[in-house]
Amino acid sequence: MKDILVSIYKKRLFFDGIDEKIEKFPKVVKKDLKFMDFSRYSNRQKTKMKVGGIVGEIVVDGLDKQTYELLKYGEIVGVGKLGSFGLGKIEVEDLR
Repeated sequence: MKDILVSIYKKRLFFDGIDEKIEKFPKVVKKDLKFMDFSRYSNRQKTKMKVGGIVGEIVVDGLDKQTYELLKYGEIVGVGKLGSFGLGKIEVEDLR
């Protein structure tokens, strides 16, 4: 969870210039994650490239307003280094 939040924070800092510290990381209640490997063809390099990442669900408890808004921002911009390839999608849902 910390890695996801830090990744979104860095993108927001870069694009928006907002420099707010993450005060508190939420408690992970449940996680169901697996690594999936994908491949794509690079026309520039004329080779097949492996790209992969984590897919699954994380349930957290104790989100403060700042962290919730950061995750909602992550829905828009994506998370991680391969966002320009359409990867890094997250969805935030309030289960209350």
